[in-house]
Amino acid sequence: MHILSSPSLSVSRRSLHTASYTDSRPVIEEGGDVSRQKGEGLARITRAAAHLSLEEVKSRLQHDPRAWCRKRWLIIYNALVDPRKAEEIAKHCGVSKAAVHQVISLYNRFGVSAVQTAGKGGSRNV
Repeated sequence: MHILSSPSLSVSRRSLHTASYTDSRPVIEEGGDVSRQKGEGLARITRAAAHLSLEEVKSRLQHDPRAWCRKRWLIIYNALVDPRKAEEIAKHCGVSKAAVHQVISLYNRFGVSAVQTAGKGGSRNV
């Protein structure tokens, strides 16, 4: 027996062919509620965890001798003071959106040590 020929199902063949899963328009359900389709939603806000106080982060931002650490502290400071989309923080700090995601993710997971640990590549001055 074919599934669509079953009398207990109320799905027509036409409704199966006209359904579009890539359509980004909102779907209005009964009762007037608007639901979003997969892949569409509100922008995600980038927030930093409160491992350090705002004054401590600002102090490290101003007094760290390494430029790459100051840039990371600037990203964290912006996420603490004014949480917003990663794209906006990246534009303000002069870095890529991926860099903002990476710095905030590492800081939220590992705290201060993640910011001050150098990357794995490059040569070292010993």
